[in-house]
Amino acid sequence: MSSSPKHVFAQFASILSSISWCNTYPYTAREWEQDLVDCAERAALDGFVLNVGREEWQRDRVRDCFATALAMRSTLKFFLSFDMSSIPAATSADMHEAWLVVKRRLEEYAPVIFMPAFFIDPGMIPEREIEMPALDSDKHHLRHLGGWAYMAAVSPCRPTTHYGPDSWNKNWIYRGDDWLYVRRWEQIMSMRAQVDIVQVISRTTYIAPVSGAQPKSQAWVDGFPHDPWMALTAYFAHAFRDGCAPPILQGRIFPWARPHPRDASAEKAVPRPLNWELTDDKFWVVVLATAPAQVALSTGVDEEVHLSGHDDTPDRGKSSRSFASRLKETFTVSRATEIGRTARI
Repeated sequence: MSSSPKHVFAQFASILSSISWCNTYPYTAREWEQDLVDCAERAALDGFVLNVGREEWQRDRVRDCFATALAMRSTLKFFLSFDMSSIPAATSADMHEAWLVVKRRLEEYAPVIFMPAFFIDPGMIPEREIEMPALDSDKHHLRHLGGWAYMAAVSPCRPTTHYGPDSWNKNWIYRGDDWLYVRRWEQIMSMRAQVDIVQVISRTTYIAPVSGAQPKSQAWVDGFPHDPWMALTAYFAHAFRDGCAPPILQGRIFPWARPHPRDASAEKAVPRPLNWELTDDKFWVVVLATAPAQVALSTGVDEEVHLSGHDDTPDRGKSSRSFASRLKETFTVSRATEIGRTARI
């Protein structure tokens, strides 16, 4: 596996039928073309993971995606992630038989490699390692692969959608603190020789502009662009494929936080999500600098916190700052011979 080419894909979950993830329902070639350009040029990805279920319109959108890529002469790659709940089955044996039928049909067109996905029940999140978890659960799977290809997952953060009991009843969060996205990428880089593919899980933490039809998610999507994740993704995608960090041609500061404290009261019928108390009232900061630098963080009322890069990555650093309300956080980059611009969020 160590000599195999490396690839980075993003999960294009908006084709998925589960809980009406139907962003692509009204898609035309124009929307697909823009997404493919963003994927290749802005996020430096190799392609999309296309989640697809039983509805006919979903298969139509997959065909549209391939047709647009062909028309553009795109070099992007795609593979399918099947919504297994679309297979009618009453028992695990039924599911096994149904999957064999699907697999035989697919093998009429191309060889099939099966990569299962493992999920954790949000009610079973372990109490240990709540802060700064090791992020090394891959080790267990790698020990038992027997030489087969391995695909590792990475996500900026992983809340679920905030739907109440009167809707899809999905209202919980997974802790996404502690610079989760960057720390997970760093963990993957540390075992790069054993990983063939990285999949950016972006079902609810989108890393590109949201278009198409939203599944009643406007309340937490509109006005909250995640476009900077694309630039950060591009940095690590290049590093994973090439085996070394790319040169930083322009310094960037990436701060992120919730728009409200964790114990804020909701005005609508949807209560606080399950596991809300596991997250911290902090904004998290990652800096990519063109040269080793010192970054000063301030909320406007507290003393500044200074951040410097590590010895192995002097041009990349992480820091955090607590917040009690929406303040004017300030970030200043300085060097011995240069004072960088100050950014306010």
